Amino acid sequence: MESVVPASGRAVTKADIVNRLVSQFGYRSYLEYNKFDGASYYGDVVCEQKELAYLPERAYLDGDNLPRLLGMAQAAVDMGVRFDRLLSLQQLFEHFGERRFDVIFFDPVHVRPDVDLALRALPRLLTPGGVLVVHDCVPGHERQTSVQRCPGSWVGETYKAFALLRRHNMRQTVTVSEDFGVGLVWNHRLCLDYPVEYDLDYATFHANRVAYTGLIDYATFLQRTRSGQLQRLFCEDQPATSLQFQPRQGWGQPEGQVPRPTARCQLFWRHSGAGFSEAESQELPLYHAGQPELMRFVLPPEVASVHALRFDPLDGPGSVRLQSLRLMDQDGVVHWEAEGRATLFERMQGMCCLPAAPGAGVYLMSKGEDPRCVLGIDAVVLAQIRAGWALELRVELQPVAAHAVLGLLGSMLET
Repeated sequence: MESVVPASGRAVTKADIVNRLVSQFGYRSYLEYNKFDGASYYGDVVCEQKELAYLPERAYLDGDNLPRLLGMAQAAVDMGVRFDRLLSLQQLFEHFGERRFDVIFFDPVHVRPDVDLALRALPRLLTPGGVLVVHDCVPGHERQTSVQRCPGSWVGETYKAFALLRRHNMRQTVTVSEDFGVGLVWNHRLCLDYPVEYDLDYATFHANRVAYTGLIDYATFLQRTRSGQLQRLFCEDQPATSLQFQPRQGWGQPEGQVPRPTARCQLFWRHSGAGFSEAESQELPLYHAGQPELMRFVLPPEVASVHALRFDPLDGPGSVRLQSLRLMDQDGVVHWEAEGRATLFERMQGMCCLPAAPGAGVYLMSKGEDPRCVLGIDAVVLAQIRAGWALELRVELQPVAAHAVLGLLGSMLET
């Protein structure tokens, strides 16, 4: 059944978006996890089963916020809300136990890494195919993105956390442009174990906000939800691009030090009868020695067919531990998964491969300036590859000392 479009002259609200999801996809249960002094639309959401819980927000009781806090408290009392629902993230899971919700609306405190950790955890409270709705994913101006709360409209760093989630879930995330960006996360084959110690500067985000958020306007949202098929909402017109981030300063990065990539890895693709070239490749930076990083190469729109994929794990001497490697299509379906097996390469050049501990993948050691390996993907799978397919790997750059030991072991094996 079509939901009611807001009357002319009335701004679209978060409740309008939630109600559209409920009416078009037959959702029956709703949880709102909101700041106590946040703008709640709980009373405007039309859903069969509803629950409300509050984040234990910091006490910003300055002159501007105290009246608002008191007003929200009175409104909550009027609605009969119980105040035992002031719950931390862990308490939220303990409180609801095994219960799951079709829609969860989350209006965070906008402070990282709290927002990141909540975005990774809350989908566990969703039913399969449910939707997490996240407020404040698209700042209107850089001044609204301060780390500390500021007077007036404040969205903090939630946009960074949502963009990072989207980096690993391109086909399960979109953002409706209304009300500082209402992000939507589809609980369908989500990747939620990604590292959060990454940053994004506002200028880069602003210049590429459509890619970083999957931004659509409200009219497009209505059109995409008309069919009642969730994949139409999330999988149409998604940009085939790799979203770039930098290590988070202050999260393991010395204060004042500008983060620089320690090494780089690169993916090449070639067509039948052609060779590998820099023009048909993507490069991603490696930052942290001794810390696993989740990398994702997304094939661009111009890719129509692929005869072979080549992975260059480093751009010079060094070693990495390749923990997992998988190839997936635009819908997140995995078509090939190596999981670090030593047999994952068709051929190697300028490098050797050593087994790690059971279940820990393999070590790849570069012998020179340009190590490379062609992936041993079956020709039937290669023939299916199209634009938007992604190669996802979990890789750990090894410290210099570890590289020296691996080099010695490699030399011993060769002799």
